[in-house]
Amino acid sequence: MNGSIDDARALIADIINKAELEPELFDKCKFLVCPPYLHIPSVRHATHGFPKIKFGAQDCSAQDNGAHTGEISAKMLKDSSCSHVIVGHSERRH
Repeated sequence: MNGSIDDARALIADIINKAELEPELFDKCKFLVCPPYLHIPSVRHATHGFPKIKFGAQDCSAQDNGAHTGEISAKMLKDSSCSHVIVGHSERRH
């Protein structure tokens, strides 16, 4: 739960600015940003035109659907164009 929408946008802007200063950076590095679920649409929009910057979610539910308030399914993340998910993070295993 760290970071505001402005923080997420600033992170993307920093990555893009750095890549514009050093174009070979995208050849050397892979970029994956996993903002809070609420910020995924803004991150997706901010990375439009930069296909080498991938984005994902911080977690997903083991359930496909149902009454699991506050959970996000893998299908929902896919619908949001997420390509990655952090699964089994130590904070979530507690």
